[in-house]
Amino acid sequence: MTNFVLQYNYSHDSFGAGYLICQQFGAPEFANNVVRHNIGQGDGLLAHHSGIYVWGGRIAVQEQHRSQHMIFNTKGHGVAVAFESKFSNELPKLGFYSNIFVSRIAQAPLTLS
Repeated sequence: MTNFVLQYNYSHDSFGAGYLICQQFGAPEFANNVVRHNIGQGDGLLAHHSGIYVWGGRIAVQEQHRSQHMIFNTKGHGVAVAFESKFSNELPKLGFYSNIFVSRIAQAPLTLS
């Protein structure tokens, strides 16, 4: 998917992440997308434990911009990022700008699976 905008949403008390941005292996390019002006509250009850979860099964996740979110998460992270380990030397540029993250865990994890 390219050139999409996800904005002005409210997510709360989701079992998984409030906002899941992912690219699976074998899928077409995922680039120039904007995720902005979203609110998340108490998401990630059982899975991912984050308000925003970014996952890449291939390195084609490129130039994603996430800005002006308000994420309140007492269950875990405000943001979590994970990529397949075979892409650890080619991680994409992911921009997070002008956000408010209030969470139980201060540092967002980067995991390689």
